Amino acid sequence: MSLLFVGGHPEFIRECKAAAAKHGAKVVGEAASPYDIYILVDRVKPDGVLVTSQPEWVNVAIDIARVRPNALVFVSGPVSAATWSRMSEARVYSVPADPEQAVRACVAALGRLSPQRVRLDDLEVRPPEVAVSQRAVAVPARTVVVYSNKGGAGKTTLAENLAAVLGLWAREQERATGMACRVALLDFNVDGSTGLYTWFPPGDARKPKTAALWEDFASGSAEALPWAAVSGVMNYSEGANVYYLAPPQTPDEKERFNRELAKLILEACQRFFHFVIVDSGVALKDRDPVLVAVTRATDVLLVCRYTFTDLRLLAEGYSKEFGRLLDPAKTGLVLNRVRQTWFTVRDFVEAFTKEAGTAVPLKGELPEEPGLESKEAQVAGVPYVCVRADSEFSRAVCQVARNVLGVDVALARAARKGLRERLLSLFGGGRKKKAAS
Repeated sequence: MSLLFVGGHPEFIRECKAAAAKHGAKVVGEAASPYDIYILVDRVKPDGVLVTSQPEWVNVAIDIARVRPNALVFVSGPVSAATWSRMSEARVYSVPADPEQAVRACVAALGRLSPQRVRLDDLEVRPPEVAVSQRAVAVPARTVVVYSNKGGAGKTTLAENLAAVLGLWAREQERATGMACRVALLDFNVDGSTGLYTWFPPGDARKPKTAALWEDFASGSAEALPWAAVSGVMNYSEGANVYYLAPPQTPDEKERFNRELAKLILEACQRFFHFVIVDSGVALKDRDPVLVAVTRATDVLLVCRYTFTDLRLLAEGYSKEFGRLLDPAKTGLVLNRVRQTWFTVRDFVEAFTKEAGTAVPLKGELPEEPGLESKEAQVAGVPYVCVRADSEFSRAVCQVARNVLGVDVALARAARKGLRERLLSLFGGGRKKKAAS
């Protein structure tokens, strides 16, 4: 019996259920909102996903086809030629608009087509085989660019927490499989990212390695660089198991950090790292490194603080400027709540869709966090990093990783002796807070 997950308006779901009973299928999950489908599909693990052909559902279908390789995805109803082309690239199948015909076509397709599997290219590094408890195999060179057109939205907070939870998860995969699983965090914020304070707090005697060191390789190609050279020009954090590249520090370094250097860094990291997280600057105009990262990204996360002022600014930028540069199939929205509000997530996402003129799938939400709110009041713009299995904030970051990358990232509650202390030291625990300017 084929197991189907159905998404769309209530009438469509009801008719699909009735049709499934006739054609030897079973509807094991349903979603009336495209923003709920990512988590719900993970819970029921269906053979196929069937959604309607409205633009927001099509975007969800393409997303799921990329990050849930063990399910076939179908769109019911007519679509434009451009949409059909996008669906074809992601291997999303088109079925009739009538629910009964759509279900019948899905069942027939599931009977003759094998579920999609991740195809691994012949790279120099092999990805680890995910443990039995995981739902998908991590794909090498998943490059996630974190972007917002407003400072203080939470870009660095999301990028650093995402890299940290992936780094700890990758360490467990390495121990379980004996194969490398590497995470890189690249800071392309030439405006002087406050993320530097996380890895090299004030008073630290170490000198951070920046993109300037990569100039020694500028005359060669990324394919010719060995792992020893790449790891040697990056900062390694033992506590988080993350390779970190600090942003250019001096005006001269910032001037030399151009498109060619950014391309070399990304190409080399995509050869040796399974997950590459890029923390970008605010402006896209005349910022070649950020444009290179966005172009080569497999996923772009737009971060928005949970205020309507920030929503309008991000939506306006998306509709008039950077939305034209981004691939809609690769773009998702992450909300940074910071504090309680009277409106709901659904209200916020619907308002963003209206202001931007298009739907951007919701990939996750950073919840209210007392530590973040108190820190924000004292240190404007300095990122908040929290890696604790008992923290709602950390669990939310793990959920973003699951929604974006398709791997069941989780933090172990029973941390090994000394790990918590190393993380607190790494992420600024116990050090004096930097005064707000």
